[in-house]
Amino acid sequence: MAYFRKILPIILLLLVQPLFAAGMQKVLTGPESELCQSKRSVNDNLSTYIDCLKNKESKVDKAMKAAFDKSLATVQSNEWLLPNVEYSDSNSDIVKQNKEAFIDNQKNWQKESAQFCELATSRISALAPLYPVLLIQCRINMKKKRIEALNYFSVQ
Repeated sequence: MAYFRKILPIILLLLVQPLFAAGMQKVLTGPESELCQSKRSVNDNLSTYIDCLKNKESKVDKAMKAAFDKSLATVQSNEWLLPNVEYSDSNSDIVKQNKEAFIDNQKNWQKESAQFCELATSRISALAPLYPVLLIQCRINMKKKRIEALNYFSVQ
């Protein structure tokens, strides 16, 4: 019985996989899920698994915030804006516009990302035991991609 409880989530994941297109499976799976699954004890329910994923997501949130803050500072810096007639210093309108656009873009991305993950997991019931696992892993993957995009703003 204990062995069955250990492999049940793996069996459920394998059964769920055909529900998703090949590309979508990449969004809903990842190393965080695998690591958290391996840390589960035999007698454990999914709560430890989900808590582990939430912890991983929290770390990615911090990394995304740091990347956002760094990128925001970059688009307001002298290194980002090459001298031209529209720009005189860090208080110029173009600097303020860049800041507003960057912040708006991040807010929009957060909304779109949340909606995307909800849609990506919509083929299974929100009451299904592995639904939170898939949803959290999707959010982690989306945030990791966002960090990559934010890092493009780093001036070399």
